Amino acid sequence: MAQKRIPVLEDHSWQQPVISILNTPPASPVAGDRYIVGTVPTGVWVGKTGQIAWRDASQWWYDVPVAGWRAFVTAENKDYAYIGSAWTAANLGEFVKKIASSTNNKIPQWDGTTGDQIKDGLTPVTTVRASGSADDVSIATEKAVRDAINAVLGANDAMVYKGVIDCSASPNYPAADSGHTYKVSVAGKIGGASGPNVEAGDMLICTVDGSAAGTHATVGTNWNIIQQNIDGAVTGPASAVADRIASFNGTSGKVIKDSGLAVATVTGHIADTTIHYAQSAIDHTVILNRGTNTHAQIDTHIATATIHRDMSYSSSLKSIIYTE
Repeated sequence: MAQKRIPVLEDHSWQQPVISILNTPPASPVAGDRYIVGTVPTGVWVGKTGQIAWRDASQWWYDVPVAGWRAFVTAENKDYAYIGSAWTAANLGEFVKKIASSTNNKIPQWDGTTGDQIKDGLTPVTTVRASGSADDVSIATEKAVRDAINAVLGANDAMVYKGVIDCSASPNYPAADSGHTYKVSVAGKIGGASGPNVEAGDMLICTVDGSAAGTHATVGTNWNIIQQNIDGAVTGPASAVADRIASFNGTSGKVIKDSGLAVATVTGHIADTTIHYAQSAIDHTVILNRGTNTHAQIDTHIATATIHRDMSYSSSLKSIIYTE
């Protein structure tokens, strides 16, 4: 036959609830009243600090606690534990008063400021509703909020930063929607080996919803590339003639124009053997062939080592005079 064990109250670690923690015995106690004696007891409780005082029909009795005893203090709505020298609020936490009934799936809220009473609170919803249906007693889930944000951003093609792309290995464009924005972290090419060059810091912006991943040849028209640094960039005219040489327009160094001079004209002048002088650059402005001596003959004659003299006849000397 199994032996039944009956707990002895004055030795049991789980004590019956007490009304409160008091230093002064109540004036009109009722049989069955129980209190934890405070740290500065008075009257008949002097010397009973920390003990549980309980009342019968005519007097007070005392149970001496040991470490591990627990008792619920109804006036405070707290569970206390005796830790060997004093009673302290138990680490299990404080009790909260239940409400008479609740609505399924609602989130509880505090009822008042005491911290021990709750009530029906907010209702979780899985969609962010339009302004005409929204209220102040519902709370949207994380997924509902994210879906709503994505829907607004997508509907307005807002720019959404999606991260960085290392273009050193010529990656394809990622799958994206209009407004998705990436930053180039390492220079290279985007959209495959035949795609355009990009530098670190450049931005890639998708302009078409539902763009698939792919090369520049397949989906490159769905993307805009924005350069980060355009200092020193040079701009050209609205139109130009093919194969003409460009020249600066003004002194800013940033604008060019069509010079009107064709490359073929320049290369043609370089290719021929004619020496071209402006008339003002020639000392003798009129050079003529005199008699039968041409320019070429004169040049040849000058190049020889012949001594050139002027000859005249002196009648007084009866002789011919040569002057170098």
